[in-house]
Parts: sequence; structure tokens; C-alpha cells
Amino acid sequence: MAWSPSAKTGFWAKLFGAQEESVFRGGFAITNDYFGQALAVNFDTNNTLGFSSSQTPSANTYNVTTTRRH
Repeated sequence: MAWSPSAKTGFWAKLFGAQEESVFRGGFAITNDYFGQALAVNFDTNNTLGFSSSQTPSANTYNVTTTRRH
């Protein structure tokens, strides 16, 4: 897509030039990125940040070596 301003006088003519001295061009595309998608899934399933679980108790939280006495 292209657009050429057609101002003859005034501020816009000074900014962009007289008739057809400037052109604005633009476009778009739709693409697929299979490598990026697989990379995102890999990081999502194998990440160690955020939620994690551990089966090891913290130090000095409870006694596991002696029996309980009444």
C-alpha cells in the first residue's frame, strides 16, 4: 500500500513537500515460525523457575533418629 499526500500549501505542504513529493509505504505478511513454537513448548515443559517440589526436608525441622518417648 502506498499513499502520497497532496497538500498544495500550508503546514502539511512544508512538512511533506508539495504535491507528490513524499510517499508513505506499508505492507504486511503472515508467517509461521515452527522453530520458535517448539522452543517455547520446550522451555514451558522443562523449566525450573517458578513452581517446584522437593522431597527433602529442611535441616533441623524434626527428629528422625530417635523414637518418641511417652
